Amino acid sequence: MSKNFDLKTRDMSKAAHILLSKDQREGAISFSTVATVLERFEHFKRFAKEKGVARFERVSSELVRSYAQHLKKRKFKKRNLSAAYAANMLSAVNSVMSRAHSHNGTKWIPVTGREVGLERRKRTRTTKTVTREQSSKAIEQLSPRAAAIANLARELGLRSKEASLINAKKALADATNNSFVAIEAGTKGGRYREVPITNPKQIEALRNAAEVQSDDHHSLVPPEQTWAQFREGELRDGREVLKKHGVAGYHQLRTAYAAGRYHELTGQPAPVNGGKIDDKDVDLDSRLQISSELGHGRAEVLNSYVGSKK
Repeated sequence: MSKNFDLKTRDMSKAAHILLSKDQREGAISFSTVATVLERFEHFKRFAKEKGVARFERVSSELVRSYAQHLKKRKFKKRNLSAAYAANMLSAVNSVMSRAHSHNGTKWIPVTGREVGLERRKRTRTTKTVTREQSSKAIEQLSPRAAAIANLARELGLRSKEASLINAKKALADATNNSFVAIEAGTKGGRYREVPITNPKQIEALRNAAEVQSDDHHSLVPPEQTWAQFREGELRDGREVLKKHGVAGYHQLRTAYAAGRYHELTGQPAPVNGGKIDDKDVDLDSRLQISSELGHGRAEVLNSYVGSKK
């Protein structure tokens, strides 16, 4: 009888570890992601065992839906599960089962929070974004390569992976000739997008990145390293330096980009920075534009960058 799609273990958690570790070695996910998903999946494994299910082959969509209902009712650490945590718990199950079925040559259809009635995650930023002065002082403390990536996050709104994998020399030429930069490598879901060039600081950030990029190399990742090695080494070290100087990480610089663009497009500071929404149509159009520039598809996502629309 097959044991967890022939992953050589009877334990679903151990089988999940095998699948996630493979992705980690290939650079698709980080060590921290592996640990987080496994911790969350362990809760599902215990739930499934109580229902008489102990291997991947017997995990059905119906069982996962039942688990989602369990999450809706359950207390966690003497308080109700937050919408975000419940959604993340369900996401971990989908993540593991998708990998398990892919390993088996089959397809897992994810069970979404929406279809099972989980409360939607509320991600509205309420704290001010970092100022340019704050970010500049923090970036000054980084290594040249980490600083180049931080500047690309701040000036073009790139994710750290996108900034690491960008061909800065080509991007600089595109920015100069076409007034936009095409973002392709490292994007979520492989979604192509274009970031407009609207101020000289963006050109400066690209020029600095191009100078850091090794000759005859296609990205800011050192030629002798994989993306995963770079992420867990110099890039992680840079994140720790940013934290010591008041910037929570590269994503906070991306958030600052969004707030800056909001100010440019609306003439008002972002709501999270004390701005007021005078024209709801202008606000919505701006959120849609910035969402596109960040690689998202919905205006609502901007709540977590620039604050509430209300």
